[in-house]
Amino acid sequence: MLQVDGFAWSERATSLRLAAGIQVDRLADGLAAGIADSRKVVGVAGCGRHQGCTTVLLCAAKRLLDRDLKVVLVDGDFAHPALAARLGVLPDAGLEAVLAGRLKLEDVAIESIDDSIVVVPVASPCTAAAKSPEGQAILSAAAATLRKHYDLVLVDLGEVEHRTQVEAAAVRAVPRWVDAVVLVQDVRSTPQGEIAAVSQRVGAEGIANFGVVENFV
Repeated sequence: MLQVDGFAWSERATSLRLAAGIQVDRLADGLAAGIADSRKVVGVAGCGRHQGCTTVLLCAAKRLLDRDLKVVLVDGDFAHPALAARLGVLPDAGLEAVLAGRLKLEDVAIESIDDSIVVVPVASPCTAAAKSPEGQAILSAAAATLRKHYDLVLVDLGEVEHRTQVEAAAVRAVPRWVDAVVLVQDVRSTPQGEIAAVSQRVGAEGIANFGVVENFV
């Protein structure tokens, strides 16, 4: 595992954590409570881009670290990876190399010594590889490995696929290897009907829905 002295946590996440401390604490409470039910792999997702998924994930991660939980962050936004950059890290390789069979999971994980947290990045977009049956099998195995070694695995899913009712049966809103999901809604740009439709699809797929975070940042 690669190591760095510390991550440069984004100012946006810090601002949100200060502005909505009580709400962030409630989110952390819900995530921590899921551990007892073996819901340890939790995706953070929105039904469009720029909903604030990465920011919310980083806020929750900070709170969970304050509770001495062992947390790993995974970039699951294979179309628009940004998690590592938001932590001030620019890796040469990430999960795209694992999907291609060039590297192992432990070869791309980055540990921050000062922060006591690990991030598994995506260095370059790899949507097709991640969506393929082979890719999903690799990611499922990776999630199972991380589950064994960490209290919580927080996955930045970014935008979940939005489809009409006719197409929805063939496309999953969230990957099968995620135990639960937290949906993020930027109330300035996402209608309530859209987030409700995604929530319904998540439930129909047997994924626990930990609720909707209404984001204004």
